Amino acid sequence: MAFTYKVTIVAYSNIRSSIKSPNAKSRPGVDAFVIYLSAGSGAATGPSLDVDESYTVDVLARGRVLEARVVGRSYFGARHGLETLGQMIWWDETSGREGGLRVLSRASVEDKPTFPYRGLLIDTGRQFFPVERLKRVIDGMAASKLNTFHWHISDSQSFPFDSAQFPEMARWGAYSGDQIYTPDDVKDLADYARIRGVRVLVEIDSPAHAGAGWQWGTEYGYGELALCVDQQPWSSYCGEPNCGQLNPINEHTYRILEGLYKELLELTGIRDVVHLGGDEVNLDCWAQYGNITAAMQAQNMTDHHAMWAEFETKMLHRLVKANRDETPKAVILWSSPLTKRPYITTYFDPKIHVIQSWGGSNWPETPDLLEDGFRVILSHVDTWYLDCGFGRWRETGEAACGEYRTWQTVYNHRPWRDYPQQHWGLVLGGEAAIWSEQTGDASLGPRLWPRASALAERLCYFISTHRPMYITHFQDLWYNDRSSPRAISIINIDRLQNYRHRNITSQSRHCPPYFDGLLCWPYTKPSDIAILPCPSETGPLNQLDPATNSALNSDTPVATMATKTCLSNGQWGSNSENIRESNYSLCKLSDEKLRNPRNRLHMHLFASFIMRAFMTLVRDWIFIDDISRTMDIIYVENIAFIKQRNMIICKVVTSGWQYFIVANYSWILMEGVYLHNLIVWAFCANSEAISLYVLMGWGLPVFVVVPWIIIRAIIEDTFCWTTHNNPSLFLLIRIPIMISNLFNFLLFLNIVRVLFIKFKTSVHLQRKKMQYSKWAKSTLVLVPLFGAHYTLLLGFSYHADKRVELVWLFFDQLFVSFQGSFVALLYCLLNVEVRTEIKRAWRTRWSRNANIFVSTCRESRRRKAIRRYRKSNDYDHLTSTTLRTVLQSDRRSNDFWPNVLEMETG
Repeated sequence: MAFTYKVTIVAYSNIRSSIKSPNAKSRPGVDAFVIYLSAGSGAATGPSLDVDESYTVDVLARGRVLEARVVGRSYFGARHGLETLGQMIWWDETSGREGGLRVLSRASVEDKPTFPYRGLLIDTGRQFFPVERLKRVIDGMAASKLNTFHWHISDSQSFPFDSAQFPEMARWGAYSGDQIYTPDDVKDLADYARIRGVRVLVEIDSPAHAGAGWQWGTEYGYGELALCVDQQPWSSYCGEPNCGQLNPINEHTYRILEGLYKELLELTGIRDVVHLGGDEVNLDCWAQYGNITAAMQAQNMTDHHAMWAEFETKMLHRLVKANRDETPKAVILWSSPLTKRPYITTYFDPKIHVIQSWGGSNWPETPDLLEDGFRVILSHVDTWYLDCGFGRWRETGEAACGEYRTWQTVYNHRPWRDYPQQHWGLVLGGEAAIWSEQTGDASLGPRLWPRASALAERLCYFISTHRPMYITHFQDLWYNDRSSPRAISIINIDRLQNYRHRNITSQSRHCPPYFDGLLCWPYTKPSDIAILPCPSETGPLNQLDPATNSALNSDTPVATMATKTCLSNGQWGSNSENIRESNYSLCKLSDEKLRNPRNRLHMHLFASFIMRAFMTLVRDWIFIDDISRTMDIIYVENIAFIKQRNMIICKVVTSGWQYFIVANYSWILMEGVYLHNLIVWAFCANSEAISLYVLMGWGLPVFVVVPWIIIRAIIEDTFCWTTHNNPSLFLLIRIPIMISNLFNFLLFLNIVRVLFIKFKTSVHLQRKKMQYSKWAKSTLVLVPLFGAHYTLLLGFSYHADKRVELVWLFFDQLFVSFQGSFVALLYCLLNVEVRTEIKRAWRTRWSRNANIFVSTCRESRRRKAIRRYRKSNDYDHLTSTTLRTVLQSDRRSNDFWPNVLEMETG
């Protein structure tokens, strides 16, 4: 929507015109400075690639009134115009006794940036930078008219984004609880940047540069999300330590990335441009995994580049889903071997993909991309990598960049001059990058400025020739204007003063005790997170010491925690309806942790064992000598005769008994197929696939038993179908069961082989003996689940030898009779998750101390509890830093709570 503003600065005597008007009086200065600001309609959500950023600025003195008119074709053009107008105002120490501001009395500017993409990359995956520091960077970008803040938010070293959908990422990947970016931080930074004409483009690099934060998949039943994590020697498996690369055949990897991008797109509001990373993939990392090689062979892939391309293709589909089923105008990928010929034209679409070329400026990759019709963003390492020139930092190998890039080098780099003119339209712009292996909070500013502004000048104005006057003006602007209030300080004394002021005043702004209907949240420090065990209404409520807000039970699982955020202003966090929110998502997750696909299959398998045993008991109870029912026996002169026909009920019982026998074998097969897919192929583990397993588990026996029923009814309809005068008819049931057992046994052998390879290639080579022990245990545990004993004992004969026959019968009856018990014991009663839930349910039922604690927060005792919290001098609740530190140090420690208390009091 178009708008027009008028701003008048009246009687500001310090503003002096640098050129006196002919009609002005002898008294210097102006009586009023009037600014007319007008902006046409344009994108309001962010500086899109096709937004018109043009503007005009006209300054004219009319007597003692100075008028400035700023007109932009869009909001962002008008903002750039104000920035230019600000550069026409400067501080003059010689003006008057105390100095004063000066402004041009006549000026006319018509301007438009040359390139739509003018970016600056900040790496927070290797070094954490506070949000306030990032805002200062955005201030500098706004002053220089850079419009893209490329936020390389994560890397293999850390994952600082505290996702609301996947909090495990930061819990496992952040350096500490203080070094995270919350969703509110991301949204706040995006809003802050948008007002200043800057888009926040968040990149979660994949599939490489992904290690920290991705290690939790195995413990949550999602399999290995990342491979080669921290593997040594690092030079064999990644471009730099620490190693880490996503698992391309695990569908959960794509689902998590989709959720992360969906969340980030909602927070930033930038949907037309998305960066997916995609560089420095080490194919040797994937090559050492047998399941990946098997997956490639199954899909007729000849090399790992095809697997890499399939990863990018799947990620594009997931990104479209995350972006409300809309394909972004530009999906950016780093240049890599996959973006070279012949792969680039085979796997990527020039209408969708944009390649950020980061190789050397004399490399052929950029001209080749332009010739193939791909849009490019230039980030040449030899000119626009601002982290270079500070020495080698790797233990082995050469650093990615050598000498220091001066601002003159940055400014004079004009690579498009060497490209054919018909390809200039494919160059979207450029981006300077500052990777943070050796760049910290204190050194970020000096290494960025003025070199990043030199890049902005180069990308805003297309100057085809070298003009020394621009160099001189730029140097004067930066080194002679440090006293300007708009200057970006190198030594942030003001930031230290802000911290000091905040520390002094924050003591009086604690969040007060608050009861949300479930829990009483205690007195909490600003910018901190209160953590309490889940209430009984949503999950188990553990015993809690109200004086320290710390759990008394050392076995309390972390997943049973509820959290509530205290904002920096001393107010509890609230939603859009101004309702104070408490985070019970982990409580809900803890309650539903057993409701996963794997346990759903276990429940059906247990049901098949139960029904098989039940039908066997019914048969033994009804039938006499496994032949017929009592009522089907006719006595003639004290001689018993058995009816051979019209025994409908007993035939129905026999058919049901046979169905559940076959169903039991069918479900053993389904368990084997599912586990094989999960371990070897790493797919078919989602809810839709589970429904297919359920349908097949109960449906396949129908195709076996129904033909047998029809043939028995037609050919051999005698007694209750429990005997077979013609044994060949029973092969209709025996052969499918035998095939199922043999196929399951092959799956069992393949899984054992894959597990052996994984344990053998473990990064902890010194623990090889322990790995073999784990492999042996895993193999024994899988035997009853797969029914491997059926195949192992299949070749024995009853008539070979009496002792052999006795041993055969013993083991056969042992495993057949107790197979269901073994499976239930191993996968239910001894399952850690099940035991934890049983303990929690038991504690919830008999815990009275928890109810007493909650009741102290209600009505009559509420004020007393608040006074007790405020008077407690040693009270300090669990901070997010402490919780995350303990989680990262030992996530399975039984001494979790004592460790926390020791850290808090220490």
